[in-house]
Amino acid sequence: MIKDENMFSELPSFCLIRRLFFMIFLISVAVLFDFTKSYAFWSAVGNMDAVREPVKSGKVSKSDSEMLREIVEEAKNQAVAGNLKQAIDQYTDAIDRSPRDPVLYFERGTLHYRQAIAHPLPEAPKTMVSSDESTAPQPVAAPSPVSDLLSGTTAQCGLALNDFDQAIALNPSYAIFFYMRGVLLSTDACPHRDLEDAVAAFNQALRLSPANAAFYQERGNVWRKLKQFDQAKRDIDQAILIEPNNYYFFYEKGLIQEGMGKPEAAAENYRQALTLSPIDQMPPFISALKKIRNNDTRILIADFSALIKKRPAVPAFYVQRGILFEEKKKWDSALDDFSAALSLQSGDRELHFSRGKLFYEAGKKTEALKDFQRACRLNHVDACRYEKIVERKTARDDRWVFFGRSQDNREYFYDRKHLKTQEGNRKLVRVRIEFDDLEAESSSVSDHAEAKVNRNGYALEWWEFKCSSSQLRISKHSRLSPDEQVIESFSEFEKVFRTVSPESVSGKLARIVCRKADKKDATKKPLSFRQEKPTVSP
Repeated sequence: MIKDENMFSELPSFCLIRRLFFMIFLISVAVLFDFTKSYAFWSAVGNMDAVREPVKSGKVSKSDSEMLREIVEEAKNQAVAGNLKQAIDQYTDAIDRSPRDPVLYFERGTLHYRQAIAHPLPEAPKTMVSSDESTAPQPVAAPSPVSDLLSGTTAQCGLALNDFDQAIALNPSYAIFFYMRGVLLSTDACPHRDLEDAVAAFNQALRLSPANAAFYQERGNVWRKLKQFDQAKRDIDQAILIEPNNYYFFYEKGLIQEGMGKPEAAAENYRQALTLSPIDQMPPFISALKKIRNNDTRILIADFSALIKKRPAVPAFYVQRGILFEEKKKWDSALDDFSAALSLQSGDRELHFSRGKLFYEAGKKTEALKDFQRACRLNHVDACRYEKIVERKTARDDRWVFFGRSQDNREYFYDRKHLKTQEGNRKLVRVRIEFDDLEAESSSVSDHAEAKVNRNGYALEWWEFKCSSSQLRISKHSRLSPDEQVIESFSEFEKVFRTVSPESVSGKLARIVCRKADKKDATKKPLSFRQEKPTVSP
């Protein structure tokens, strides 16, 4: 009995030990399972190709929303880089993954629109869409020119219109969708142009966003095309009321007033556009102002003087007024304006080149040379060419008197110290012939075909006139290099006299030397009664 009692007393301990071993077994199995799973995972991580391309490998998958975000981001990057076709392909992929997203259609439509057309005039800074309305890019503000004509304007316009319509069908509460539809339908380049339908689209956009100035401006532009000028003016005035510093709106208002037959009011708005616009946006506004003024120099000088008063730090205004002074041959005023422009943009090689040409026209070759040298150092190719020519002309002795230019832009000078009177009322004069590189590079017409001139040098000739019969022969001819070395020389260039045309360069010189000789000889005895050698006239 005692033994049995001991056995029963040990039984609970035995059960406890058995349970303990069973629990240890279960824990070991669990640990082993976890270890093998972890090993498989880390083995997979060890494959770097699987880590770099998890989607392609199939080892790790991305969520659809994450993949969609990446596709759209890539599309936007391609669009910014100007790769519109690749961007459109990316948006098409995104639409296939999310066919009920209206913004995707809108964004793809804007890219089709950009491919279809290019804007010839600068666009105003437009804040068309509020941040809570759409995340779409704003292609109208900075469109890219169409470079691939094979893409087909008609096809691209149609695809853009389809995308805008699809976006509107999916969500008709976005004003920007209607706005872009109106822009496309009012664009001259698109064959889908429908101005009445465009007005309806802008009406809907304004119902959804009545405080958007760009919507009024675009609708006003369509009214102008429809020649509904009163409605156009109301819209552009409302746009200016919302954005009073938008220079492009004043330009549009000028166009409207021009259509209404109010040139003075139009000019005032073009001037206002120039008062507000950035310098790089000014050229079309300047052209519009000149056109409405019929290029009247006097009125335009007053216009640019008024603009200079308002914005004295804009070089373009001084340049424009300087050009107008140049047209009136007011050299000092023109040079003052170009100098003022250079004081604001001292490193502008084009300004130095332009002022150099102005100095040259005014007869100030030394000052012209300095400007050409400066522009040449700034890598202005034409200025370097002008520099060489002006150096040659500046070095020419004052005894050379300019008397004419031929049709092929050869400049002719006679030597006042080598004007000889010979027997038989014949006049012998030395002539220098230079090709004027400042006016033209080449020509096939010559005053006299026998005179050969190397445009990199000059020619010296002796012209002999028979004043009584207006005939000429060239007795000597020499061609010289720029450093005055003789390249070729002919002692008897022409052996016979030929008739001089009164309109030719030689005809001009004949009138000069023969008239001078006639006046001088009227008080002197004929050469046959004089013993001295032929004299040299002053």
